[in-house]
Amino acid sequence: MATLIVEEIPRYGAGFGALTAQTPTVGGDVFQNTGREMVMAVGVTGWTTETVQVEGVPSNDSARDGTATLAPGAVGGIDIAGPFKPRNWNTPAGAVALTYPGGVTGLEMYVFRFTTG
Repeated sequence: MATLIVEEIPRYGAGFGALTAQTPTVGGDVFQNTGREMVMAVGVTGWTTETVQVEGVPSNDSARDGTATLAPGAVGGIDIAGPFKPRNWNTPAGAVALTYPGGVTGLEMYVFRFTTG
């Protein structure tokens, strides 16, 4: 399990092209979460059945427990989820956990937040 880097995007003047692709890890990944982060999965090889499961944690807000699934589909397909309310998504270490039940060979991962101000 690897820790994905959270990148900052300025609210004005930059786009997703400024982000660096990160390679998912077979055993799953985590990223540190303050409640402003978003995760983006991009399909990069052939028709892909790869999915990303964002694992929720037990809380008092049952409507947000469970998982969010990202499935980008074909090459160039994009799926985005977030932001993730910490009480519903963070592990005790303050991270959100990702798993890849469909495999990782056809995916690039991005984790980002927009700067404030």
